[in-house]
Amino acid sequence: MTGKFLEVVVPVAAYQDVERVASRHATRRGIEGQRIVLLPSEKSSSPPFIEVLARRMSAETRAKRVFTQHADWPFFHPQRATAIAPEIDKVARECDLMISGVAY
Repeated sequence: MTGKFLEVVVPVAAYQDVERVASRHATRRGIEGQRIVLLPSEKSSSPPFIEVLARRMSAETRAKRVFTQHADWPFFHPQRATAIAPEIDKVARECDLMISGVAY
């Protein structure tokens, strides 16, 4: 296959009823040398989850840079919605891949 493609990975782990060592993820193609930003959702559990994911991606992939951004964007204020696009554009200039995540 030539050209760019999108690989979707379902972020669901199999249920475990015993404690185990953290599993190693499969080698992923396409992020080597990339600058990746991870955006947590507004759920209280999301920022810690995203921080751990960023550390693992930094340690276990060949990405050039993996970082988080805690957005303070006016998503819940329709009258200020026009401020979102310029902020997204600003972050996009700093990265090659932007991932918005959630956690429980």
